[in-house]
Amino acid sequence: MNKLKLFLPLIFIFMYSCSDILTETKSATETLSSTNPRMKIRGDNLYDMLGFGCDATGPYLDQMKTAYQVINIDSLAKNTNIVTYDNPTHTIVEITSGSDALTLSHKYDTKFASSLSIPIYGQTFTGGLNAEFVSSNTITSKYSYANANINVYVSHSSIKKFTDITILQKYLTSTFKNDLINKTPDQIVALYGTHVYTDIYTGGTVNCKYRSAINNTTKESSATYGANLAIGKVFSMSASTTGTTTSSSEYSSESMSYKSVGGSGTTIFGSWTPGSTTTVNINSWSSTVLKSNPLSLQLIQIGDSSLIAIYEFVADPVKKAALKTAVNNYILSKNITEEVALPFYRYVNLSGGNHHFYTTDLNEVINISNWKYEKIECYVLPTSSPDPNAVPLYRYYLKDNNDHFYTTDFSVLGNGKNSYSYDGIRCKVYKTQVPNSQPLYQYCNGSNHFYTTNWAELGNGSQGFKFEYIVCYVL
Repeated sequence: MNKLKLFLPLIFIFMYSCSDILTETKSATETLSSTNPRMKIRGDNLYDMLGFGCDATGPYLDQMKTAYQVINIDSLAKNTNIVTYDNPTHTIVEITSGSDALTLSHKYDTKFASSLSIPIYGQTFTGGLNAEFVSSNTITSKYSYANANINVYVSHSSIKKFTDITILQKYLTSTFKNDLINKTPDQIVALYGTHVYTDIYTGGTVNCKYRSAINNTTKESSATYGANLAIGKVFSMSASTTGTTTSSSEYSSESMSYKSVGGSGTTIFGSWTPGSTTTVNINSWSSTVLKSNPLSLQLIQIGDSSLIAIYEFVADPVKKAALKTAVNNYILSKNITEEVALPFYRYVNLSGGNHHFYTTDLNEVINISNWKYEKIECYVLPTSSPDPNAVPLYRYYLKDNNDHFYTTDFSVLGNGKNSYSYDGIRCKVYKTQVPNSQPLYQYCNGSNHFYTTNWAELGNGSQGFKFEYIVCYVL
């Protein structure tokens, strides 16, 4: 995991104790098996969300999505010595990056306790990236991502690692035990989630989600570098980084959203794109993240191997197997399919005539003279893509004019006609617009064709070229 740390001035922490701040959620048709509150919304300045369930497929560490309590931590702490609590007061910047959504998601596999049969490993979930980046259950590898957190740590509570699960099974809440008897496995998952928190940190955080299409072979490291630069521009801070120093020309579609979690009185929320001059003074917010104000504390981090599958707490083998099946099915239903996205490289011919050539294969032009690389015009799908909305993009070549022609309609030139030779299917694209796609415009100057995703480049026509139509939609 690429984790960058920047030590900032410590905030002042005042010791204070208060009773649990709890809330009860109860529908008109649901009868609780006890009068104990079921859901905790804020920290209690002691054990907070420890022992509570969570949906591992949802937004990472979204405390408002925390499910009902599974382990009675108060009783466990009173009768055993396996519950710990301390105050690791410090502020750091942590950046976790991935060359694509899948690799970023894999970085968080370390948070799950070993359970080889649960299909959480190697999966990517919509909630983990948030709606800023994901609009459906299919994404492409076009983008690289980074999660950057400016964490103000205040407290840490945990159940001792490697505690025998049979010990924890003796300290389940009465509501959880009652629901195991009276509710279906699917209902248990809906109420309690898929996993249980056993090692948590509370405080405040500014969560920054960074995304960019990066044109190099060090995408993950470049995402770290790009996120770090963006944080520096917005928050006037930077972390010492091992991220690869990358030219700004290698980034496109670059953006970062940010929001604060925890603190009181002020909220940090916004977005950054290249050229933005927005700056945020984070000190006024971080000074409100105080142990003396438990309402300012939120769940901001969890320990490695600390998320335990909820069915592990069920002693009855039949009920455990049924709940495990329900958890596995739920997890798989939330899985994101990641579609490989290929750069569509654009070249210009140095002999003049404004001839252009587009390919997904750099080896096509590496040994051909007179072609100069210009840029990545867009991203497309491989010919093997199973996406039902994707169609083949056919390429043709007219040697006399040094013209390359692209179309999604095979009937236009078929296997070759009008002196054009057929070059085959080069990739797949979209015939109609889908989320996160953009038009590929076709122009012609009478002797050769030109393609661009940038309408401002030629508009309705320029430099002898006339706009013809949108040939397809690309990423």
